[in-house]
Amino acid sequence: LRYLAGIGHRDAILVDAAAIGVADTVRGLLDDDWLLAPKAKRPKLPGFADPASLPTPSRDGVALDADAVHALLERLAVSTPDAVHPAVVEARAILDPATRAAFAWALFEAWMAAGADPKQSWAMMAVGFLGGDAEIRQLAALARDWPGNKASARAQLALDALLVAGSETALVQIDLLAERSKYPAFKAAAADRIALLADIRGLTVDALQDRLVPRLGLDDDQRGGAVSLDFGGRTFAVRFDEHLKPVLYGEDGKLRKALPKPGKGYDPALAKAAKARLTGLKKDAASVASVLLARLERTMVTGREIAADVFLEHMVGHPLVVHLARRLV
Repeated sequence: LRYLAGIGHRDAILVDAAAIGVADTVRGLLDDDWLLAPKAKRPKLPGFADPASLPTPSRDGVALDADAVHALLERLAVSTPDAVHPAVVEARAILDPATRAAFAWALFEAWMAAGADPKQSWAMMAVGFLGGDAEIRQLAALARDWPGNKASARAQLALDALLVAGSETALVQIDLLAERSKYPAFKAAAADRIALLADIRGLTVDALQDRLVPRLGLDDDQRGGAVSLDFGGRTFAVRFDEHLKPVLYGEDGKLRKALPKPGKGYDPALAKAAKARLTGLKKDAASVASVLLARLERTMVTGREIAADVFLEHMVGHPLVVHLARRLV
């Protein structure tokens, strides 16, 4: 129950509990701070989990004091995917997103720098509990290579961290790992997580995967969305063609082969960020396209039917997949 509450299902849990007359009991279970119970064993925080060495998360722009950060670290240390401490759930809801994400990632990096002790893997789980989309992508990228670096167990734990994040980005990353990993055991473990998520949602794996397609930052547009790149003085747009390859357009709407070299009147920092964003889009699009095309081919070969509402919402209505949908009609 704490796991489900932690990934956004608290209200649904309480509604169901009220229907059978146990709302107060379940609410108490979800909100209970067991570290405050008499004779509760408090965790001993490792040296890398020092509030003074980590970026301080804030709430409404006000930084937490050292005691509050220490208390949060303790509650992260006792949280597991199956038993998320209610204070961690609350922290995700009330802390400023950018600061809690930076805090979680710094904690993870400190754990890695200290040797990545498996007994302290809660520091990686914190990325799932408190991280944002950027941190989720970074963790997935690391996990992808860990099985080949004699860190298979750590890679498996990373899947759990992605699972507890519960966001669309996290689920997409697990799905991509399940489809593309070159390590059989890790690939199977990621597929198991997808099967679990499908079961929780009352869907088949195929039906869930129909819904797990990243937007890649595209805006909504029936022609297929676009990503704006601020070059500092000029703005460029990235769209996708029918093969899901990114295509660059200038402000005049004309096709461009590449971004210009930064010159007079351009902001160097923005230009560098725009180039990095374009490079990242090309890599992400290549990964997503290979998975999507293989799935669509498999769907047509097996004759699997896709419900009309799913097709309209998740294919025709998706700013990336719409390009493939046009080729099907």
